[in-house]
Amino acid sequence: MKKSNPKSPRDRGERRIAKLETKILDAIKQVDQSGPHRSTLESLMGINDRASLLLASDLKARSKLGDTFAKLMLEHRQEFPEMHYYHLTLIDDVGNVSDRHPIVDVKKLLNKADRALRRLGLNGVFVVEAHPLANYPQGGAGRYVLFHSHILGYSETPLDVSTAEADLINGGAWQNSMGAKPVVIKEVGPASEDLERLARYIVKPPHSAKNRRPRKEDPSRFKLLNTYKGYRPEFALRTMEIFSQIELLDLISSVGSGKQIRQQLRAEMNSWHRERPATVDTLEGDFDIWQFWYHFRKGFGSKNYLPVRVISGGYRPRKIRKQAKHGRSNAA
Repeated sequence: MKKSNPKSPRDRGERRIAKLETKILDAIKQVDQSGPHRSTLESLMGINDRASLLLASDLKARSKLGDTFAKLMLEHRQEFPEMHYYHLTLIDDVGNVSDRHPIVDVKKLLNKADRALRRLGLNGVFVVEAHPLANYPQGGAGRYVLFHSHILGYSETPLDVSTAEADLINGGAWQNSMGAKPVVIKEVGPASEDLERLARYIVKPPHSAKNRRPRKEDPSRFKLLNTYKGYRPEFALRTMEIFSQIELLDLISSVGSGKQIRQQLRAEMNSWHRERPATVDTLEGDFDIWQFWYHFRKGFGSKNYLPVRVISGGYRPRKIRKQAKHGRSNAA
């Protein structure tokens, strides 16, 4: 039997998800040692079970999303070999979210990416992602989760990358005070593996974090460095708590002919999710995720963590019910 390439795009994507799952399971053990909420937390994360809703925190769904999106993009390149493909990373301070009092405006982030893609005359599919920032601001003020956009754009006409970057940056819509370059555009290589790697990358969950460090050449300026070791399990769980209150496909949008790709992606993901077997631990459609986290945070983890608020989607704050003893209850 032929061994799989350990550096294949799929294996890389699966390793990212496996690393995050390890962090999440470690966090669950740390904050809920008695285990009454374990099955609920695991279902929200797509570990062993799932929720009836297709959540952005569902790790098995993230794996399937990578498989499906990669397949669709490879089919697209095969059908349109004349296309030029580009990876755009757009990050703006509007996506800086405190882990203490997280307020996430998904629609605003998607709309900003939409306008950028149209300005450059590209078609494409784009996704809202997050970088947990492990060491900032601290000093009793908690940490940030940096929500931003990844775009897989394409066009028959080649794009002047440096001119396009300058155009978006000079337009003033994209500014980042954390140290990241607000606009980065790279052309995707000609190999199928190049496109598959990117397709899987832009739909990945937040498996690692960033550290904000001063630049050696100018300590008044900063840069963001990747860290896995500095990504504490409890911070990983808090980040995924935010994603558990957003439906996975609501993080994805499109421009131009990318709409057909997104529609097919939605159809295949929804079909796959409907066919997933349900068990006694599956969270029903009326399970109140917001209520669960509200009561969970009262008893476990940092008391500084306020409830998540997702604007333009997600779960709205509801009237608080008394906590039930059973860990699976909506009010648990």
